[in-house]
Amino acid sequence: MASPFLVTPWRTQLTPSFRITHAKGVWVTPDGGPPLWDSASQLMVANLGHAHPMVVGMLQDAVETAGHLVPGVDSPWRDVFIEAMTPLLPSGFGPILLTTGGADAIENAIKVARMATGRSIVLTKNQSYHGATWAALTASGDARKVGLMGLEAPGFASIETANCASCMWGQEPASCQRECLTHLEGVIEDVGANRIAAILLEGESGTSGCIQYPDGYWVAVRALADRYGICLIADEVMSGFGRCGDWFAVSRYGVVPDMVVVAKGLTNGAVPMGAVLMRESLVLPRYQREPLLVGMTYSAHPLGCAAAVASIRGLSPVIHRAKELEGWWGLELQRALGGLRWSLIFEPVAFWGRLMWSIQRRNIPSFRGMGPTNGTGTSRMPYLKRGCIR
Repeated sequence: MASPFLVTPWRTQLTPSFRITHAKGVWVTPDGGPPLWDSASQLMVANLGHAHPMVVGMLQDAVETAGHLVPGVDSPWRDVFIEAMTPLLPSGFGPILLTTGGADAIENAIKVARMATGRSIVLTKNQSYHGATWAALTASGDARKVGLMGLEAPGFASIETANCASCMWGQEPASCQRECLTHLEGVIEDVGANRIAAILLEGESGTSGCIQYPDGYWVAVRALADRYGICLIADEVMSGFGRCGDWFAVSRYGVVPDMVVVAKGLTNGAVPMGAVLMRESLVLPRYQREPLLVGMTYSAHPLGCAAAVASIRGLSPVIHRAKELEGWWGLELQRALGGLRWSLIFEPVAFWGRLMWSIQRRNIPSFRGMGPTNGTGTSRMPYLKRGCIR
C-alpha cells in the first residue's frame, strides 16, 4: 500500500527534507538544531518577520468574525483593506482585484490587459520568472518551463533581457547605444503593435538573476508603451512591499505602470493572497455596463484582507529600511562569502534591489551551471548550500 506524502515543489521526491519546527522574527528553528537566521524570508515572503504580533493579532480577530465570503459581497474586512491600500496606490489607480497568490494575479493581469486593449500578445523577457501556472510560466524565461513539455500558452513573445553586466550586443557602458531598447522596439514592430496587449516586466529581477535594469530602461519602456498603446505591467510579487525600500520597486524609476501585481509580502505570507492594482481607465466606464470576467472562489478572502492590513500597518514605519540596510548587508555578505573555498567558482555577490541579492556563478566555460536548489549530479547548489551553512 502506498504511503501518502506531500509533493515538494522543484525538487526530487522522497529525499530527506529539512524540517522546521518553529519560526519567529528572523529565526527559523530546525528539528533538533539551533535557530537559523532566515535571510531570505523563506521565499521572499515574510518581510516583517515570522509570526509578527500585528499580523497574528489581526488574524485572530478576523477568524472569529469572518470565514469565507463570496467575492461579490461587501464586508468590514474588505472595507478596511481598501482603506489601508488606497494611500499606496499610484496616481490614477483605483480598481484592485484580489487573488490567491502571485501567479494567478499575473494570469488575471494578462486577462485584463487583453480585454482592455482588444489585443492578444504579451511581451516578456527571456530571463524572468512570473509564476508556475500555465500562462505565468509561459511568460517566464526560466528552466522550470520544461514541465510544460513544449505546450506553452499561446499569445506570448520574448524579448532579450537587458543586462549591462553581460550585454548580448557586446557593449560596454561607454559604447552603449541602447541596443536593448532598439531591440525591444524592433520586436514590437515585427510582432505588430496592433497585436500587443502588454509588456510584462519584473519591478526588479529576483529569481531570474537579480539583473539590474540599465539606466533609463523603465522610462524608455514606458514611453514605448505609450507610443504604441500597449499596457505596461510591473510584476512586484517579489520586489514589492519593502524589499527594495518602497512599496513598489518601480517607484525608484519615476515610472507609473498601467498595472502592478503584488503578493508575498502583501500578507507577510500569513495567508496566500495576491493583488492586481489597476489604472481606473482599464476598468471604467466599460465594466460598469458589462461584467468583468476575472476572479476566483477565494478572491478577497476576509482572512487575506486582514493579513494584508496588518502587513501594511506593520511595514509603514519601516518601508524604507531596506535602503538603510543596503550598505551594511552588502559588506557583511561579501565578508562572509568571499572567504569560502568555493569562491573560485562563485562570485561573492551579484547585487540589485536593496535587499535582493544573489550569489553569481563565475564565467567559467567548463562550468555547467548551478542547477536547481536541491539538484543532483553536476549541480553545484548542494555544494553551495553546505558552504553557506558552514
